[in-house]
Amino acid sequence: MRTATRRFFYALCAALAVFLGFPPASAAGAQKTLDPATVSRLQAFVNQKRMVAREIVGTNVVYTFAQAGRTWSETNAVRHVDGMIQPTRYSKLKIYAALARAGKWNALKSWLETQTVDGVNAYDAFMLAQNLTSDHPLFMQYFTAAKQVLDVDDATADLILAQAEEW
Repeated sequence: MRTATRRFFYALCAALAVFLGFPPASAAGAQKTLDPATVSRLQAFVNQKRMVAREIVGTNVVYTFAQAGRTWSETNAVRHVDGMIQPTRYSKLKIYAALARAGKWNALKSWLETQTVDGVNAYDAFMLAQNLTSDHPLFMQYFTAAKQVLDVDDATADLILAQAEEW
């Protein structure tokens, strides 16, 4: 590594260390060095997998990750675990947030309060549900009916579901 590049790299590491709350570099003669503990913590930070971006592309969510100086993207379009496709799980809080942003939450809540599921108020059933998954027939049945009640096209409904997916 050339001397100028090396100096820039060390200065960048020192600035990153101070930014992350590590102790500042100590002066050793005219040259600044990082103590070994700080270097190992910086290496651990750089080597850990972290999500750096999340973007909605069509009806899919694309996650960009970084680890050890490389980046890659993963999508939620299909999940394979041990050769089997896993159902998509949805967060109730994310569904609420997406519908509230679209101005549709109050209409959905009012409609659910008029429906019953096995003798139980549908809104109460929604609030008590622990898992909302794409393979649950009741969830998909109500999702299809809610699209008609809320007057939402398929693309918008799929976008709302994509925003509500749990990772």
